[in-house]
Amino acid sequence: MKKIRFFLIATAITVAVGGALAHEVNKKAYCDYFPQYVRQLDGTFVPAGQIGVNYLCLTAFTTCTYYQPTPWSPFVPCRTGIYLRLY
Repeated sequence: MKKIRFFLIATAITVAVGGALAHEVNKKAYCDYFPQYVRQLDGTFVPAGQIGVNYLCLTAFTTCTYYQPTPWSPFVPCRTGIYLRLY
């Protein structure tokens, strides 16, 4: 009986951790489907364009682009890095 109980508890913990990690991965990729914006020095947000075509995010610890999940919600960080505009 103890072996079955241990197995069920271990399975529940594994499923919970796996589900949490899968949700976190989906949450990060979720913002890629929204238009991306760049925050300017005066605090306004302008459209960034398409990554790889109009801009790149170079590896860094700052926020590169933002997105707006709904029209009435604030801008939320999406990609990390330094914004580099391509011409």
